[in-house]
Amino acid sequence: MEKQEAINFILQRLEKNCSESEIAEELSQQMGVPNDIVRKFVDRVAAQNAATTTPVPSSTVQIESLPEPGRAESEGGELPVEAPAPKRGVDDSRILLPVYGKKLVTLNSSERMKIWLQSSWKRFKESWRIFSRNRLALVGLILLLIYVMMALVHPLLMGTVWPKGIYNPETGHDMDIFPHPSGISAKHLLGTDTLGRDVLSVLMAATGPSLMMAFTATITATILGTVIGALSAYYRGMIDGIFSNLADISLLAPAPLIMVIIGFVLDIDPVKFGLIFGILAGIGVVAIVLRSHALAVVSKSYIQAAQVAGGGSLHILMNHVFPHLLPLAAVSMLFTVTGAIFASGFIAFLGLSRAQLNWGSMIYDAFTYEGINGILPWNVLIPSALAISLFAASFYLIALGLQDVVEPRKVERRLRSSA
Repeated sequence: MEKQEAINFILQRLEKNCSESEIAEELSQQMGVPNDIVRKFVDRVAAQNAATTTPVPSSTVQIESLPEPGRAESEGGELPVEAPAPKRGVDDSRILLPVYGKKLVTLNSSERMKIWLQSSWKRFKESWRIFSRNRLALVGLILLLIYVMMALVHPLLMGTVWPKGIYNPETGHDMDIFPHPSGISAKHLLGTDTLGRDVLSVLMAATGPSLMMAFTATITATILGTVIGALSAYYRGMIDGIFSNLADISLLAPAPLIMVIIGFVLDIDPVKFGLIFGILAGIGVVAIVLRSHALAVVSKSYIQAAQVAGGGSLHILMNHVFPHLLPLAAVSMLFTVTGAIFASGFIAFLGLSRAQLNWGSMIYDAFTYEGINGILPWNVLIPSALAISLFAASFYLIALGLQDVVEPRKVERRLRSSA
């Protein structure tokens, strides 16, 4: 299939309101070209088509008669010569889009931003359509939103409805109830623990630090793993050797185990915990996974074409390598954060952390204070254990949905097999 035929095919499908991913999939099968290369070509054609159909102010439109691409009109029987490429205007914030045979359209930065937003919104809708097919992913998203709401609502309840003397998660005590722990009641929906604290208040107060720890570990592991994977695959040689040795060491000493050892020695806050865990995971498992994918990206023909065209290393990494790694990085980081959650809870359960606002500390306190009255408070154990498990499960299930977005062919094969 010639290039012009492919462009006509894409424009016809766009007129029929077909999604860009469907067009790329169909065109990839017809041309025998990898889907990721075809998808970038489809995105460029769609963006140029949107630019030509977007109303442009009359002050920015110059009507000129242009010859066919690469040729100038012949005059007086002279041989046709190469037509000069459209030159950029004096204003560097404007770009010239040639529409051969009719007119020359100039777009300023705001109009280009509008086109980019439209294209990004289309890709988001397509990605959400694939993500929403996975019901488990939707369940994980709902669970994560519930935890976020718990973290946001608790300070509001403490400032308005709940008396601090009773519902303070660290020093609260209900003098009207004796003995403690007490069961479920209208005043205490999950009862009280051995120290007389409201279990629901402690559970909600521990959500904020857990979210900070999880997001810190996620962002750190993603950035570090993506950078290491891309640099190792692109430069090879000594850089690849250094990062590969660091990854091997990280595999021999997994991040959860290192964090338990650190917990014996240091008492660190949730943000520092997430930062250290993210660094250990980023140079290890995440970097290995992303390096393998980056090697496949670097071997593509368009990377070689960019190098031949004079593109520098930074340009190639920023525009061609990193964008291809980000979807897989998002999946890897969500799988990794489950390890951080369980490591944090396990350290607190062993009594190695002094943090009172931690679900693992709630389990530790329940067993520790059992010797006071010989009662094991199940109303503390079950909610705190479920909080840890469901919090980790929310990230894992969301990662499953993002994996479908990254690899839509697996979704299609699964749907065909189930049909």
